[in-house]
Amino acid sequence: MAVVICAGLLGLTFEDRLRGSVSHESDIAEPPPETDTLAGLWDTSYGPMTIKVNSMSTGGQTEHVTGSWKQGGNTGYVTSGTFNRQSGVFQFSFSEPWHQATGTAQFVRGSDGIFSGTWSFTGNASMSHWSMQRPVRLSFPGE
Repeated sequence: MAVVICAGLLGLTFEDRLRGSVSHESDIAEPPPETDTLAGLWDTSYGPMTIKVNSMSTGGQTEHVTGSWKQGGNTGYVTSGTFNRQSGVFQFSFSEPWHQATGTAQFVRGSDGIFSGTWSFTGNASMSHWSMQRPVRLSFPGE
């Protein structure tokens, strides 16, 4: 019964759900509205992140930000960062209290709105990949 109800809410037939075919993709995933600001919620490869803009400079081109992300049961912190709206570069320092570690990261916004880049712990030359994008909001027929 729950499958039928969910299929109905998604605008899919029961048969589509059983086959795993999504014939009405536009009814399911609606991209978030376009925005130039980094402020708000993000899905990252290490967990959900919230960014807060604290101030602006360079005629409104550069946002100075802080924030945090949830990684498992831990909270990491964007201690300071900048986002250049024109270049699409987001650079920041972070701390991970559960490791007693700090580090830096740099992302670049792609044409698809997804940020991709690298991070490393302070004093460690090796870098790892990190990416982030706006959460995808599900929409249902009639919304």
